[in-house]
Amino acid sequence: MSQRLGTASSSTRDATVYLIAKTLQLALSGVSHRSDVRINLKPGYAAEASFVKYLRQDAGGSFNTDIYTHFALYLSGKYDDQRKIATRASTVITFNYDLVLDDALRRVEANPGYELNNATYDEIKVGYPAVSFLKLHGSTNWAICGCNHIHVLGEKATSDPSLFRSMPRRKCGKPGLRLLLVPPSWDKSEYSGIMQPVWRKAVEAIQTATRICVIGYSMPETDAFFKFLLTLGLAENDHLYKLVVVDWLQNTLEQNHTNNIEARWREMLEGVFVSRRFVFHPYGTAQFMQGSLQYLLRRTEQIS
Repeated sequence: MSQRLGTASSSTRDATVYLIAKTLQLALSGVSHRSDVRINLKPGYAAEASFVKYLRQDAGGSFNTDIYTHFALYLSGKYDDQRKIATRASTVITFNYDLVLDDALRRVEANPGYELNNATYDEIKVGYPAVSFLKLHGSTNWAICGCNHIHVLGEKATSDPSLFRSMPRRKCGKPGLRLLLVPPSWDKSEYSGIMQPVWRKAVEAIQTATRICVIGYSMPETDAFFKFLLTLGLAENDHLYKLVVVDWLQNTLEQNHTNNIEARWREMLEGVFVSRRFVFHPYGTAQFMQGSLQYLLRRTEQIS
């Protein structure tokens, strides 16, 4: 607040933002995500399926992968019938800063399409399809310089804070980059002018979506930003046929908490909408996507 009122420098704010990014880096480094998804394919189809190269095959002949790679294969259309892929599109809207999904998309040869206006990219894989990836609160690989130009870095910028701050700006050549993160605080207006195109794209995506899946978001009562974003988009959407909320009821101790999440959604949404279009899935992301994959592949008897 002191910085926003002009009574203090931005050093404390910048240090706090850097601490958030560094904490994410340390929390994720060295963590191997367990293989949650196993797929049994008929031998003939396994030999010709293009997505098999992104999976691991075990001794029993089954294929498996981690949940993030599995999700990235969905988003990039690698599981789809390639003849129909031009008519399908996925958009990710997230509040997360980390690069877990960004890295997963790159592993399956897809670019995260950040939809940033006039940004400079350190690295873009030419020929890779782009998945619309709207990070509403910024990202640990986004930086901004004093002239408000956005730089998308090739990797996390949290290995050395002094090195990061001394990096030359791509546009004017002067040192002085800052991480582009919107802190989880009362004031989200600091970079509102810069982030507005991303927020606008998110509203447009909700307005035109035929199916919305909300994954791993508890919708806290204090988060007015998300509620306004969703209701603004849904108010203009005449094509939506399903809104699915995916949570994980891990054990009976969490039952009341999960039911509270479902109750918040039902309370926010209009009654007729809930009865016709709302689905609450309490069994986690892995099972939700596994069921969808079986449906996709069984349509042509490709899964055994």
